[in-house]
Amino acid sequence: MLWDRLKGRQLDGYKFRRQYSISHFIIVDFYCPALKLAIELDGNSRYTGNTQLYDEQREELIKSYSIHVLRFTNI
Repeated sequence: MLWDRLKGRQLDGYKFRRQYSISHFIIVDFYCPALKLAIELDGNSRYTGNTQLYDEQREELIKSYSIHVLRFTNI
């Protein structure tokens, strides 16, 4: 549902990309280059084991590129 609202420049003309690669091994769910904004949707698997620690480290790396991260729960 979120992608339906983001695609086609529906939000004030900003272009979002889906499954965008920030670096060689980091892929974010949605990304807007003009805003330097990454949007992540977290399902149930994000809250088990060491996944939260991994996500925190991953988010810090994304932020090191001066990219803002919005995270939503998708449960």
